[in-house]
Amino acid sequence: MDTNDKLHREVILANQKLHNSLGELYEKDPLIEQQFSSHSKSRMKEVLETAIKARKRAGEKTALVDIGTGTGLALDIAKDMTDISIGFDVALEMLKVSRKRGHSVSLADGANLPLQDKTADIVIIDSVLHHVLDIKKVIGEAYRILKPGGVLVTDWDPNGLVQITQAKPLYKALLYMSKKIRYTLGGFSDQVKRDVFEMAEYHRFHDNLLPDKINGCLCETGFSEVKIIYHANHKSANNLSLFSMPAISFVRTIILMILGLTFDKKKIYEIIMTVSVK
Repeated sequence: MDTNDKLHREVILANQKLHNSLGELYEKDPLIEQQFSSHSKSRMKEVLETAIKARKRAGEKTALVDIGTGTGLALDIAKDMTDISIGFDVALEMLKVSRKRGHSVSLADGANLPLQDKTADIVIIDSVLHHVLDIKKVIGEAYRILKPGGVLVTDWDPNGLVQITQAKPLYKALLYMSKKIRYTLGGFSDQVKRDVFEMAEYHRFHDNLLPDKINGCLCETGFSEVKIIYHANHKSANNLSLFSMPAISFVRTIILMILGLTFDKKKIYEIIMTVSVK
């Protein structure tokens, strides 16, 4: 086993330890709650409705695959939109939550799915890329299972440009304190060791997930019409106004603008969504 294979396995095991220990507690994390808010759901629903509408063909069934499905958020949102939907994840306890919600899910690594080529119309990778070691492998697997013209949607990955802006001394100190408080009060310290937590959130702690890197992987894999959307829990993928943010995101963004000395939305909008076509 070479170094990359070993690290890949370590990252998967860390994610299994973290997310198996959380299960139903996952959605109660104050930061995770934003992802499950009505604003976030409406944005994802809007994007999926547009993508699925473009894929609908008379007399043909549409299939959706959710890579890293977790507790089934994306499958909840896409319910009744497609004829077939299935989710995959490495954490069994998260899958149990999704199954309770009536979803069809299976245990599998996002870089090695038990599906044939060209079987999906839509692939979702929601809040997943920053958890994996090699994002290109997961993006490549999405490309493999998509039909020609199929759509890949990724969302809720940390914008590495924001992380760089946050590295300025004063903000870095505040960020360190907030992460320490989150780790302790969020119950993570009772569930997993700090090093496991950081390995599971790989790109938050070990390698900034820059938009150009994601875009490069998408383009190199073969995706076209790549659209990168910078947001901070906006109501709509088409409304990127600062004033469309919920109050807590608005305050956080204003603080980042002041301490980071920047008004560039690419450097202050915390989350990256991408929509691309095979």
